[in-house]
Amino acid sequence: MAEFVKVFNMKGFDRHSTPRWQMVPVSTTDKRWVALRGGAGFTITNSDAAVVSCTEINKSALPPGGELQALQSGDRILELKGLAKGSARITATKGSEAVHLDINTKEKKTVRIVFNFVEDSASPKHKTTRVPASAGQWIKEMNYIFNGQANVWLENKAARWVTAPLNLGSTITTTQSGTGEEAHLYPLGETADCNYFFVWKMDITDQAGDEDAFAEGKNIVFEDTAGAQVTETMSHELGHVLGLADHYIDARKRELMYGYTDARGVHLGKDDVNTIH
Repeated sequence: MAEFVKVFNMKGFDRHSTPRWQMVPVSTTDKRWVALRGGAGFTITNSDAAVVSCTEINKSALPPGGELQALQSGDRILELKGLAKGSARITATKGSEAVHLDINTKEKKTVRIVFNFVEDSASPKHKTTRVPASAGQWIKEMNYIFNGQANVWLENKAARWVTAPLNLGSTITTTQSGTGEEAHLYPLGETADCNYFFVWKMDITDQAGDEDAFAEGKNIVFEDTAGAQVTETMSHELGHVLGLADHYIDARKRELMYGYTDARGVHLGKDDVNTIH
């Protein structure tokens, strides 16, 4: 049976969507590729050539680098180029058999981030153990998750120390239902699409379990022990800022928005990418 499969990893392909789905950037240079497997003799059509172009190419024409998947000798490779924001469907038919690939094209979205490294005014100070020098690598790793899959580009606007004008104690506390000590942090941020506030320890007092981070509006509070996979957790919280909800279905553990720290993956599926845009 014919099927569409991804050619490169982390490039916006969702095999769990029905029909399968591909994000394509609206760009003169940034393209996407899919393979039609088992498609010998199939006729390929494009529902909207004004939104996306679809050109069959040889494997030798694929760009070097990237996370190229294992291709089979009979795979037919399609090069996709976003021409305008919208949606289209690529269909392969042979007799009564038809297989579809849905396309959403996305314009580039830039998200400006400020990394705030918090200390308080106690003597001695309480302060995060994280340092601004880490921000460059974090942005690189977070862009690996968001760029190729969603055409979202994260910009490091600033990474700096900020001082809260009071003693915040050994644990910064808040509640699900109201405002807590994070109210002393948010005024320290800068104008941006998202402000991270790195703190030593935080607790949501009316929520069971050991929380390590939370997002509220355009702000993220992130403690020093927040997950072994730090940039995955940072990216998960940024997902909330961008409008995404947690998933708790075990079949979706591969998703970035799976709700449990260090159990989640980095995949952004069709619904999440469309929500971000």
